[in-house]
Amino acid sequence: MKKIRVGRRAVRREKGVVALQVALLLVVFLSCAAFALDVARWVVVRHELQNAADAAALAGAQQLPGQLVTGSGPWTTAASAAGASATQFASLNNANGQAAQLQSVSAGYWDVAAPSTSTIPLPQTIPAGYIAPKPAVMATVGLKGGGSLPLLLGSLLGVSSLNASATAVAIISAPGAAQPGSLFPMALNLCVYSNSNYWSNGQPVAGQELQMGSGANMPLGSNCTSSAGQWTTLNNTSCGALQSATAVECLITSGNPSTLSATNNASTPCAQQAASCTLISPGTKTSIYNGFSQTLPMLVTVPIVADGTTNYNNQSTPVLGFAAYEIDAVNGQGNGKCYGSSSICSNPPCSACIIGHLISGVAGSTTAGGTSTNYYGAVTPPSLAGMPSSDWY
Repeated sequence: MKKIRVGRRAVRREKGVVALQVALLLVVFLSCAAFALDVARWVVVRHELQNAADAAALAGAQQLPGQLVTGSGPWTTAASAAGASATQFASLNNANGQAAQLQSVSAGYWDVAAPSTSTIPLPQTIPAGYIAPKPAVMATVGLKGGGSLPLLLGSLLGVSSLNASATAVAIISAPGAAQPGSLFPMALNLCVYSNSNYWSNGQPVAGQELQMGSGANMPLGSNCTSSAGQWTTLNNTSCGALQSATAVECLITSGNPSTLSATNNASTPCAQQAASCTLISPGTKTSIYNGFSQTLPMLVTVPIVADGTTNYNNQSTPVLGFAAYEIDAVNGQGNGKCYGSSSICSNPPCSACIIGHLISGVAGSTTAGGTSTNYYGAVTPPSLAGMPSSDWY
């Protein structure tokens, strides 16, 4: 058997090749590791920018007047206020160790049912084909100076920087539902919102008092067939007998015990949509007026019901929406007790009644959005809208 001898030169050549391969692979491995570290850093910065964009969009949407829900309103002043607020709140957030910088902001309508990837600037009139348009603010935030994120070691692979920006959209809406604890147990007559003495061009008439309760006078004008407002039980399930003053007092303190939704089907019997109905309880409730314990003025959210139903006697009626109302005074029944505004209490216009005024653009802390474009002064708090994935990175 022949033996094959390998010369010393051949062994040396093999050792040289292995050393060269190890060196080349080491460079590749180190480059990949360095790039991985840079990408991880970019992801962290990207999340910081997204937080800043979210804050900017939410702050901007907070400035939008609720009347824009109806499809019209003062977009020029709204966009200016939204832009200023978005700029301020973007800079309160840091990214890559420095204050984030707002790159662009746009105010207009956003279709939450079919968000688009090319919506800058947002349209300020509702385009044909929009399914669920909502007043919105879109904010894009980047690094200070507007540049890309420089990579520390990525240049080893020929990548010196990565784009670093984030976009968010925040919307407001007419409330479609009131979450537990958000409502005051008084139903407001829909007819008030077609009465120019109280409501005009999507805004309340300044200084106009509106009375509600068993002793309230009829609203000004002749368009209403029943009183402006009456006690209601809000689908009470936890405050005792539905028609009792004790139950209403409990609801004043705790609010609605379960979610109450607005309906678009006012003609559907309440037996078929119990979660969208409330029972009108018109008793005098003297003890409530004579000993009102809440601090006034008191800003409340109340359900809207159809004209005529505030005269119901322990009957349920559909909820058509939600309104914002500020209680200025509560006057007792024949005992001289009046709580709240001294100017009103010096000469109260009614007894056993609540006196207040309509409010606009108020975001109840626990109301949820819906599809309604009927605006009665209450709006949802700003919330972030979904975006196409291509707009995120």
